[in-house]
Amino acid sequence: LVSLCAGSDTHFERLRPEALALTPFAVQVRYSAEFWPTGSDANLALQAAKTIQQVVKERWPVS
Repeated sequence: LVSLCAGSDTHFERLRPEALALTPFAVQVRYSAEFWPTGSDANLALQAAKTIQQVVKERWPVS
């Protein structure tokens, strides 16, 4: 998704680390009963998601 967005606006490439940090929460949490993130991991993921949300809102505002 980052690559797709970066095709329209290269600023999105800067979000790759945050997007990669969220990947386990999108995949492993659905398919692995052994994936139990710590509270700290969950907080880091939440911050990554908020960072992505903020950049998307700034770069592609809803009119």
